[in-house]
Amino acid sequence: MSESKNLRLENIREVCETDDVYLWKRACGARISLSQLKDTIENEELEPPRIRILKNDKYFDPRILKGISNGRLRLSADFKLIEDAIAKDSTLVVDNVAPLNADLSVLCEEVSKMMGRTCPGNLYCSTVPSSGFGAHADQHHVLVVQLDGKKRWKIESSRTEFADFEIEAGDVLFVRQGIRHNVNSLGVLSVHITIAIN
Repeated sequence: MSESKNLRLENIREVCETDDVYLWKRACGARISLSQLKDTIENEELEPPRIRILKNDKYFDPRILKGISNGRLRLSADFKLIEDAIAKDSTLVVDNVAPLNADLSVLCEEVSKMMGRTCPGNLYCSTVPSSGFGAHADQHHVLVVQLDGKKRWKIESSRTEFADFEIEAGDVLFVRQGIRHNVNSLGVLSVHITIAIN
């Protein structure tokens, strides 16, 4: 994914100071599918709540027993279980994913350089046309990079009319802290990283 160095957000600092919502179409060459994340997801270091399956506002542990080593249980996320859950009705969430994946690390580093501070990223994968978190507002600015598939965003703010639009792979969306939004999958696999800008 060396293309992630082609992240084109020249006016990001200005946008963070002035806009509630800003969309850059085809601003990132990064493309990462769920299958490309298999090794990252099955990392034995991942434990809930850092990795979890979200279904109907409840979280589930996606790990299974892989064996016993030195008297300790070895658990790791089961990729097939996760694929099936996503295809059916769930959302995969992996917090602070950048240290686990070189490509996502490059992406978060690029944003961190642009912003002059560390900007961690959380990964979300879903398929079913539903909203994983419902309408909500984040406590920090977010920069959403759509890595695969597409999602529908509904945004409400005092400075802009209610916005309803889709973002596709390569699109980058800025949402100011405190702006209510609702995100829905559209029946196709969607993979995106949400990078926190504090």
